[in-house]
Amino acid sequence: MKKVIAKNYVITTDSDDLSQLLSFLEKYRIRAYNYKVRYISDKLSTRIILSENVILSIENLPLDEAEKLIPKEEISPSSYYLEFHNVPPSNISFFNSLSFTEAEFHVFSSNILCKIEGFRCKVKELEVLQILSRIFPEVKRMVKPFNMNFLVSKDRESLICEILLKSIGVRNTSEINNCKIITGNKVMYKDSILFQW
Repeated sequence: MKKVIAKNYVITTDSDDLSQLLSFLEKYRIRAYNYKVRYISDKLSTRIILSENVILSIENLPLDEAEKLIPKEEISPSSYYLEFHNVPPSNISFFNSLSFTEAEFHVFSSNILCKIEGFRCKVKELEVLQILSRIFPEVKRMVKPFNMNFLVSKDRESLICEILLKSIGVRNTSEINNCKIITGNKVMYKDSILFQW
C-alpha cells in the first residue's frame, strides 16, 4: 500500500499503474472530498463533491461500475447535506422541498438514513419522508430526540402514532391500530391518554 500525489488527488493504492484511474478522474473532472481517493485491487472508493451539500460516495467499485453513477448533467445545490452511497444522485428538488430546520440524508439503494434535528430514522419511501416533514413541528413538541429506526406509516395520524409509540418503546407497528389522535391534541393508546399537547 502506498500514497501517491497526482494532479489534485492523494491516492492510496496498491497499483503500480494509475493511468486508467487518472484518465477516469480527469474525464469526469472529479472533485474528491479532501482530495482523497482509494484505488485498491482496481476498485475505486472516493467521495465526490457534485455541488453545494451534495456528495456522491463511491465505495469499492470497479471503474466501469463507478462510471454509471456519475451524473451526465450538472447537479443542483441542496438545502440539506445529501450523500448518495453507490447510487446515482437524484431527487434533489424533492429534498429541497422538505421543511426541516436542519437535516442530513444518506441515500442507499434500499433506504434513506435521516438525521433530523437530533432525531434519527430510516425510510424506504420518499412519501414517508414528505409526511414526516409536515408533522415534524408536532413531533418535536411531544418528544425529545431519539432513534426512531424504520418509519413506514404513510398518513399523518399513523406516522405520529408510530413515532410516539416508538418513543415509549413499542416497536411493533401492528400496535399503531391501538393508537388514535382525538380532538386534535390528544393521542390515545389502548384507552389511555398517551400524549397531550
